[in-house]
Amino acid sequence: MKAIIFAGGKGTRIHEITGSVVPKSLARLNAEFPRILISYQLYELEKAGFKKVLIVFQEDWQVQIFLQSYKLGEVPKLEYTFFNSKHSHVLCAFKNVELIRWIDGSDFLVTYGDVFCDAETFRSLINLSKKNNTTAICRMFSKSERWQFNNKFLSFMEDEDNRIIKYEFKSLGSFTIHAPVLFQNRALDRIIKLINNTQEPRSISLYLDLIDNNELSTIDNSCVQNMNTYEDVPKILELIRKYQQDEGSK
Repeated sequence: MKAIIFAGGKGTRIHEITGSVVPKSLARLNAEFPRILISYQLYELEKAGFKKVLIVFQEDWQVQIFLQSYKLGEVPKLEYTFFNSKHSHVLCAFKNVELIRWIDGSDFLVTYGDVFCDAETFRSLINLSKKNNTTAICRMFSKSERWQFNNKFLSFMEDEDNRIIKYEFKSLGSFTIHAPVLFQNRALDRIIKLINNTQEPRSISLYLDLIDNNELSTIDNSCVQNMNTYEDVPKILELIRKYQQDEGSK
């Protein structure tokens, strides 16, 4: 099992913790939870059976901070690979030939370093992808403007197996979709085509392309929490407190 985590940035949206210097993924939230944020998600990935993890940072010094945490025993001993990408959108990292070689012929999970996601959600993505023979993504809800067009909302419709079969714009939106996402390997061709043909690629364009080809299904995630702003920090801490009991240590 392979996972790609996008973990760069400067943490400007939670500057109270990061000082607008280190990525949110490398932030140490407080004295009770002193490990870097990404470590908690990595333990959940390990519990879900992932062995190989590629982490995309923006700078070499960010890799060094992670490696120091690895030496201190703060992150699980998985097989790590690192790439740096300074592109404005995460999809552009797939322009890196070495990243494509790393994926090889495997399916691959994509998530972010400023997210906490539990092992059960990762397992559900794997199981649904196998069942429907599609890429699998989390079903969520969002008021973001990217889900709107001319004051209407992008709305999805599913079949009984949770495969998205149709989308359209309505006055009232349905659910939204968001990473973590488990891509089938064949979706890699669609990613490469998108970044080669679009100056500023967007993830939603990729997902709609997958839907058009009957290749996207959704799960009700059991636990996914983004840390977009400082107000999200208590939510992340509450989840870490709940789930790290399964690790047997603080």
